[in-house]
Parts: sequence; C-alpha cells; structure tokens
Amino acid sequence: MRNVTFFSLLSILVVVLARVADIAVARKADFRLSGPVKPRTPTASSTYANLPNSERLRRGLPVTRPKRLFDPSRVQAREPTPSNVPTEYLGYIRVVRASDDVDLGYIPTSYENEPPSSFTWFGIGQNSRLLVSFKPSASEPFNLEIKSPGATYPYLGLIGYSMPHPSDPNPSTQNLGRLSQSEMTNVGAPPTDVMHGLWPYTLSTETAVWSYNSATKEITATWVSEFYEQYPITFTHFFDLGVHLNGLAFVTNTLAYDKLLNSYNVPHSNQQLVRFYFEEA
Repeated sequence: MRNVTFFSLLSILVVVLARVADIAVARKADFRLSGPVKPRTPTASSTYANLPNSERLRRGLPVTRPKRLFDPSRVQAREPTPSNVPTEYLGYIRVVRASDDVDLGYIPTSYENEPPSSFTWFGIGQNSRLLVSFKPSASEPFNLEIKSPGATYPYLGLIGYSMPHPSDPNPSTQNLGRLSQSEMTNVGAPPTDVMHGLWPYTLSTETAVWSYNSATKEITATWVSEFYEQYPITFTHFFDLGVHLNGLAFVTNTLAYDKLLNSYNVPHSNQQLVRFYFEEA
C-alpha cells in the first residue's frame, strides 16, 4: 500500500515538472521573438499630469496647455447701438438760392418789418443770425426752438391756412405762407390757432414741421393740411417789392407757382426759390 502511494506521488511530481518545463520553453521562445521588455520610465508629464499649473511652477515643471484653446477669430466686435437720446444741435439757418446754390444770408433775429406793422415775418439778413436749437428725429418732424434773446415767441413757425394740394394744377386757393415766431404746436397737428408773429392776423400756425438731413445739413419742412395730409414745402423769397410782400415765404404747390405770382403781382425777377441749411454755432 505504501509502495502504491509513493509511486502515485512520484507520477504527479513528474507531470508537474514537465508542465513547468513546457512553460519555461514557451517564455524563452517569446523572449527571442520580441526581445526583453523594458520597464516604463515614468515622465514628469505622466507623473504630475493632474497637478495644477501653480503647483507645477512651484516644482519647476513646465505648465500644461489648456484643454480648450481660445480662438480669437471667432470673436466679433460688438456693433454700436444707437442712443435713444437725440443729439441737440445749436446754430443758424443759412439761406441758399436753389437755382445756383449761392449764399444769400441767414434768417435774421428781427422781422422784415417790426410791429406795429402787421407784416412781421422773417426775411434774409446779412448782419444778424437767428440762433436756433433742435433735436432731430428719424421718425417724426421736430420743432426749431429760438435761442436768440428777445424773442416774443419761442419757436420758428410756419403761418398759413388752406394751403393747396401739391398735385393740383389749378388749385382754387393760391395761398402763400410765411415764417414767423410762434408758440409750439403738436407733431402731426393741422394748422392751430396759437399766438404768433403775424397776430392779430387770423392765420393758423404749425411748428413741429421740420426735418434735418445730417449728410447734406439741409433743413426741410412738411405742412399738415386741415385734412391731415402732408404737403412738402417749397421756400421762396420776395425782394424789392412793397413791405407787404418782401421776405421769406413758402408754398405747397409749385405746379401753380406762376399763377400764384400773378395773383400777388410778383414779377419773376423779384422772387427766388431758396433752401435752408444748418450751420453750427
């Protein structure tokens, strides 16, 4: 019985040794094919990969690059936004002849005729300039406020009534409007009975009629009819006539302009169409 057990253990030992020898031979063959495996040397980047840059600098290590790089090409400058507060202008109104752009002068501080004359409207001056201020609007007309001292009324107004339609070649009325000082009227309002320089004439006035072109510096105006229609205004100047005609005026119908001149007995040689331009103070 002991002999059987001894031989059984001996057989198992032989099998184990043979298996170990096979494994050793296989590893030796793999070593010959691939060469010895070199141990991996740890690097600073792998060893300290998780260190923040502040700690890396303290240890004398190079800093790591950011994981997401900033791309300046993708950043656009912010577009300027227009201010809701309009710019206020202060200056004078220069009068230019429309046919050849010749400077004629300025709207002056005083009327063409002083009270008690009933013909108190503005003409063209050479020695004085009416100082005005305004805040232009892109959406609606504005007022021209008079800043020259001594003004009776605070705004530059258009005085008139029943102005003819611009496209009517034969209007029933040939009315002529004038420029004078006035109390303020509302934007978009038709002719309104407020105090103005032609008082006690029973004519109405409008003040919120002006527009400004910042590129050309031209000041234009639009008349609002009794029917709330908007009529573009053409300015004219009468000179070397009677006191009841000399001075600046405006019309809303140029198709019948010759008929208007005939109705007022104004020769062509004594009138000139004009435009207004702003000149900063």
